Amino acid sequence: MRIDLATEADLPALVAAMPQQELIAERLARQVRGDGQLLVVRHNDGRPIGMVYLWREPADEPELREHLPEVPLLMHFEVLEEYRGQGIGTRLLRDAERRLQDAGHDRVALGVHPDNHDAIRLYLRSGYRPWPHGLVTTDGDKYRIYVKDLGRR
Repeated sequence: MRIDLATEADLPALVAAMPQQELIAERLARQVRGDGQLLVVRHNDGRPIGMVYLWREPADEPELREHLPEVPLLMHFEVLEEYRGQGIGTRLLRDAERRLQDAGHDRVALGVHPDNHDAIRLYLRSGYRPWPHGLVTTDGDKYRIYVKDLGRR
C-alpha cells in the first residue's frame, strides 16, 4: 500500500472505485491550481482504495471562516468498505496531517456526519476534538466539526 498525489491519469480508476466523477475531477482541478491536494491510497497492485482531499482555500462555510480562518480542512475522507478496519484510514490521516504540518500548518479541521460513528471514533482516537460552535450545514447536510492541533515543525 502507498499514498501519493492523484493525477489526471488516475481519474478513471478513482471514479471506478469511488463513483464521484464530478467531485474527483473538481478536486483534481483545484490541485492543479495549487489550492489543495488529493491524496490517494493505493493497493499494492496500484488500484485506488481510499482518498482524502486537503482543502487549503478559505472555507465555503461562514462559521468555519470565522472560527477557523486559514485552517486547512480534510474533505471526502474515504476508504473502500472492504479495506476498513485495517489501519489504512489511520495511515491516510497521518500522511495528510504530516503534509499539512510540513507546509507550516499547526491545525487541521474536518467535518463528519453525526451518525458516522466509525469515523468519529477514528478522529477522536487520532487526537481530534469537537469544536464548541455547533453543527455546520454544507450542501443541505449537517456536520460536526473536529479540530486537531498539529504543532510546529
